[in-house]
Amino acid sequence: MRILAVLISLGRSLFGVAFIAKPTLMERAWIGKQARLPGAQLLARAVGARDLVLGLGGLQAVTREDGSARPWLAAAAICDAVDFGATWAAGRGIPRQARSGVLAIAGVFSLLSAVAAVGLGGSRHPEPVASGPRDLTEDRGVPTEPVGTA
Repeated sequence: MRILAVLISLGRSLFGVAFIAKPTLMERAWIGKQARLPGAQLLARAVGARDLVLGLGGLQAVTREDGSARPWLAAAAICDAVDFGATWAAGRGIPRQARSGVLAIAGVFSLLSAVAAVGLGGSRHPEPVASGPRDLTEDRGVPTEPVGTA
């Protein structure tokens, strides 16, 4: 699962950089000729920033191996699911080939990100959890005699 999480996060980071650097990529990749408009380029860069941050956050968290990558991958899964839904809702308002591609990519990566998030689980070294009520009167090795008096 760790390799999958790294690949997802790295790919998302690269997509993010590409959309920030060249927002007109959205023309062929997603929304068609509307990508030439300044407002669409602003949104393309915003989506790029989202993907860059999610990808970098996921990469950084995966290296810790403490389960902290789970929320990053879960957030990525949600973003991809929303991209899928928004693309579906746009229907024929965007180019058919781009629409099909985004539906496939967003659907697959939403699923893969969710699987990776669940598969990464928690910490590899979980702290032991005490069961039952805690006895605060229990001797914890605290000296009852004064220490260091001579």
